[in-house]
Amino acid sequence: PPRSTLFPYTTLFRSDQPAVPAYRAGLAMSNINLGTELATAGDLPAARGAYAKATAAYEALVREQPAVLAYRDGVARSSMFLGAVLAAGGDQAAAQEAQGKATAAYEALVRDQPDVHAYRLGLGSCYYNNACALSLRLPSLDPRPAGQPPVDASVRDQRAGEAVATLRREIGRAHV
Repeated sequence: PPRSTLFPYTTLFRSDQPAVPAYRAGLAMSNINLGTELATAGDLPAARGAYAKATAAYEALVREQPAVLAYRDGVARSSMFLGAVLAAGGDQAAAQEAQGKATAAYEALVRDQPDVHAYRLGLGSCYYNNACALSLRLPSLDPRPAGQPPVDASVRDQRAGEAVATLRREIGRAHV
């Protein structure tokens, strides 16, 4: 079962050294992995909880050690995944907040480390997620006539891709 991925870190976290940043970061990463497994299994509420725990843990680590890029990346990644699960669950306001946090974190990472491909990829994923959310809210991006069934995923993804391209042109974000 997915919850077994937490075993080594929950054991370490309960050890005599629970404040060791590496243990806490490992537990946070395990919560990201658990959230992914739970989301894949369709348990969105549990996935949401796992991603929220990961985000909180990484945010605490960043407050203590803001120069550690891996912790900042953890905030960005866990917030992005949390936003996706929130959106899938229909909580658009909370999803937008989480995606905004992820986007800001990745923008800062790309600004500070422009040559790190993983950060640029994460930022691109945030822009894509934001564009998907936008395409669901704006009728101008919905190619179907009023009253028709929902757009299939390939059309939605195409529209989201177009929105990302437009967004990039408008705000001059050529680094993604």
